Amino acid sequence: MRKNLPLLLLLSLSLQAFAQDPAGEIIKQELSAHPQLDTFRVNRLNEMVFYSRDDSYYKEALDISRKIGYATGEAYALVPLHFLKAEMDSGKRATLCFTRQTPLQ
Repeated sequence: MRKNLPLLLLLSLSLQAFAQDPAGEIIKQELSAHPQLDTFRVNRLNEMVFYSRDDSYYKEALDISRKIGYATGEAYALVPLHFLKAEMDSGKRATLCFTRQTPLQ
C-alpha cells in the first residue's frame, strides 16, 4: 500500500491540473444557449478573459460590440486583445490594435 501512495498522490494532482474551471464551463454553456448578438453575449464573451487565452472570444465580442454600437463591450474586448498582441509582438502592433480607428466627434 505504501508503494501505491505516491502514485495515487501524483495521479490526483495531475487530475486537478487538467480539470476545467466550473465557472468557465458555465459561461461556455450560457454562450451555447444564447446565440443572439446582443450585450448579454458580448459580456459573457468578455468574461472568458478569466478562463481562456483563446482570442476568438474577444474577437467575437469586439465584432458584435461594433455591430450593435456597444462601446463598453468594445473597450473590454480591446484590452485583452491588446495584452495578447503585446506578448506576441513589440508594442507597435499592440498599440495599433488598441487604438480605435474611427475619429471622435
